[in-house]
Amino acid sequence: MPKKASSFRGDLEGIRGIALVIILFTHLIEFPTGGFVALDIFFVLSGYLITGLLLREYRLTGTISLNGFYRRRIRRLMPSAMLVLVATSLAGLFVFILPRAVQTLWDAFWSLLLVSNWNFALTGTDYFATTLPQSPLLHFWSLSVEEQFYLFWPAIVLGLLIVGAGARSAGRRRVAPAAPIAPADPTLRPRSTSRRRPPAQSFRPLILGIAVVSLLSFAWGVIQADAAPQVSYLSTLTRIWELGAGALLCFTVPLASKIPAMLRPVLAWGGLVVILVCAFVYTPALHYPGFWCLIPVASTVLIIVAGMGGDSHLVITTNPVARYLGKISYTSYLWHWPIFIFFGVLFGRESPVYLFAAMPLSLAVAALTTRFVEDPIRHSSWLEPRLHHRDTDPRARHHRRTDPGTRSRRIRIGFAVAGVTVAVALIGVIALAPRTQVASLPVASVVDPGSLPVEPGATSTAAAAAAAAAAPAAGTASSVGSAQKVLTDAITVGLTTADWPSDLTPGLDKLDLGALAPQWVEDGCLDVSDENVTKCVYGDASLGKTAVLLGDSAAISYMPGLIPALGSLGYRVQALTHSECTFANVQVLGQSKDGAAAPGFPAVCDDHRAWSIDKTLQLKPDLVIVTDAESEVSSMVITGDDKRFEALQAGVTDSLSKIEPLGVPVVMLAGPPATIPLSDCATRINHPSDCTKPISNTWLKQLNVTQKAAAEVSATSAQPVSVVDTRLWFCAENTSCPPFAGTTIIRGDVLHLTAVYARMLEPILTATLRSLLPPA
Repeated sequence: MPKKASSFRGDLEGIRGIALVIILFTHLIEFPTGGFVALDIFFVLSGYLITGLLLREYRLTGTISLNGFYRRRIRRLMPSAMLVLVATSLAGLFVFILPRAVQTLWDAFWSLLLVSNWNFALTGTDYFATTLPQSPLLHFWSLSVEEQFYLFWPAIVLGLLIVGAGARSAGRRRVAPAAPIAPADPTLRPRSTSRRRPPAQSFRPLILGIAVVSLLSFAWGVIQADAAPQVSYLSTLTRIWELGAGALLCFTVPLASKIPAMLRPVLAWGGLVVILVCAFVYTPALHYPGFWCLIPVASTVLIIVAGMGGDSHLVITTNPVARYLGKISYTSYLWHWPIFIFFGVLFGRESPVYLFAAMPLSLAVAALTTRFVEDPIRHSSWLEPRLHHRDTDPRARHHRRTDPGTRSRRIRIGFAVAGVTVAVALIGVIALAPRTQVASLPVASVVDPGSLPVEPGATSTAAAAAAAAAAPAAGTASSVGSAQKVLTDAITVGLTTADWPSDLTPGLDKLDLGALAPQWVEDGCLDVSDENVTKCVYGDASLGKTAVLLGDSAAISYMPGLIPALGSLGYRVQALTHSECTFANVQVLGQSKDGAAAPGFPAVCDDHRAWSIDKTLQLKPDLVIVTDAESEVSSMVITGDDKRFEALQAGVTDSLSKIEPLGVPVVMLAGPPATIPLSDCATRINHPSDCTKPISNTWLKQLNVTQKAAAEVSATSAQPVSVVDTRLWFCAENTSCPPFAGTTIIRGDVLHLTAVYARMLEPILTATLRSLLPPA
């Protein structure tokens, strides 16, 4: 059992500072890619330090005060956390549109209840989906994990100690202390001048219990990391073993003290180096925590053990800078994420303000919070009724009973603080909600743009475009031009509108998966296989011709407009798409980064591509339509832009040659250019122009190499291949891409079309396809 009066170790404070720096850079610029291993360091350290405090209290008093433990945790954690929750909620009301502001308030509520990790897990939050709007309170998940653990941990430790001590009366042998012992925590006081010393065998049930719980947690983490990786990452059940690993270290002091002095630096530096390697090598594509978590946890264990009973000489963690960062690591962790989120929304994640000011500001605010909020309250007598706050010598403190007046006064102060907090939040909601009408107005339930109400004398976008597309066949080129003019006029409105319209469709509060193509969301026809291929056919059965749609999610996002357009030309549509998989014969890694493949990639795409081409040859369609998103270029296995585009051109040529025996027309529609996700960009204090983005060079180069591949195939075979440049369907001639056209939001996320805008494309699709296909 730990015998030292104090558990403070400067090297462990410094390692917290190192972990903090890793987290800050990962969250700021997503590099190092595996910075999430720093949380494993915090979990192991927490399990070691908190369990050590519990054991020292048991040694000192013969028991563990559950009330005292919870009072100390509240005094240590709650004030700073409450400050961040209130400040973030109010900032959200000022910055975010109402739906996201309300969601932030709910996230604060669940964080206050210490269950935010389960809230995020149950709502399908992907911790690593940095291209999607993220909650400014997402980071509270790890605090919830710890506090859920510590809600039961003291009682479990005490119960196992009592079990190990045998009969309660036999374990209470009073002995006079050889010398006064000062506890590590000044709030831990003996009940008398005598103490109870539990027998040595009392620790065996506790050690066994911690080991069993940790093994079960680790096993479940390995299983769930493969079955449900998003839930596994946020789950308390998969993280218990990390805290348990730290707890078990409390019983290794006798062995660790025998480690040779020359070996200690080797263990400490080796552990630190391995952690840093993991931070730079690991990527979000890993199924985490799972087996991969063993390495950073074991490395943290080495650092802790190396400093038990001797100096580990880990100077990188014992210097004043690292130790100060460790001192403010808790408040820095609380503040950094909301500051990063708000700076990213207001200034953009690539702006100098975000890159160079967000981190210094978060550290400065954290230092002020530590100095003026955390430290004064932590060292005060708040919630500690039996201690005299003026006593400074731990050995001289004595018990005192709190008179009813003092206790009543504390209760009144607590209620007053809670009341002020609630009042401030309510005032913010009432005062700020009317500042925008974007999301507070009813959202149109109309899904067909042609049926949207129009002003007297005006013509709806879809109706005008439909009329243009229905022009006589003799004027096919004129039909395309007329349909394009309607789109261009609508896009011009999107580029010139100064403020967010109140009648956007879908509403800004509806930009989730449900806003995308129903063939994807409702029918499950994004990933088509033998199991669902017969279900993913669209169009009247009486239609005499068949068109096959190949490509990725960008292809299926055209479906709401493509189905009626092809239907008017006599085609049914068979979807053979797959998410994140190109029609071009190139290997892709999924939407992962830094050369790490997403689970199952690239084999899943290679297999599906071969299957979809074979299925196309079996179906013998009358038309093939292809779309690949620009996002797949950056996820190719090959690195280097020049090599990627060379491989892409060769891959398009190869896939086209494989369907050449069909001898039917192939139309390659360029995917929608990627842009800023509107649900993350639109705020109360910015304008539509802030969410306008030019077409990327990647999109333009992809179009160019696709055109070259199509020309090559068309020149050497009888198969007609057409490539449609779709940029003017979404952007102006100067390549500026607005977030909406007319009053219709174009994309539901970075690149996928909203269902309502895809329907708006029906006239231009009809006219374009009619101009490219042979007469019926």
